[in-house]
Amino acid sequence: MPSKKDITTASHRLKQGDPAMVRHANQIREIAQQRIVHLFCMAEAASHERPDLADRYVEMAVRIARRTRTRIPAHMKRCFCRSCGAYLAPGRTARVRINRRRSTHLTVTCLRCGNISRRGVARRAHISSASSAGLDHDTCRPQ
Repeated sequence: MPSKKDITTASHRLKQGDPAMVRHANQIREIAQQRIVHLFCMAEAASHERPDLADRYVEMAVRIARRTRTRIPAHMKRCFCRSCGAYLAPGRTARVRINRRRSTHLTVTCLRCGNISRRGVARRAHISSASSAGLDHDTCRPQ
């Protein structure tokens, strides 16, 4: 196991811009991004039969993103509840409503914890079902 001194030295080399360390960090983030996408695809497939397994896949993807300081793509970030971590599937674990008060927005309610998230919808955009919310669950393809 590396000592604290080794970890501090590696961190310092990364901050200083050591090309080998930067390349290594970028490779780790790239692998992490691939795994996050794969886990969300698996969560989508498992959400019909085993919603508990889909929640676990989301939990693992979020943990990988935090550890590697990698961003979860926006279209995937909308697919899980920020409060309880549940995978949001319209009609099963999420209620999706179009609200036209003030400015038109989509209201997504998690049916597990009751958390409400609102997402703005452009005026000129054609509003069609849950796909405009980013909840179309086609996470295997970037949008």
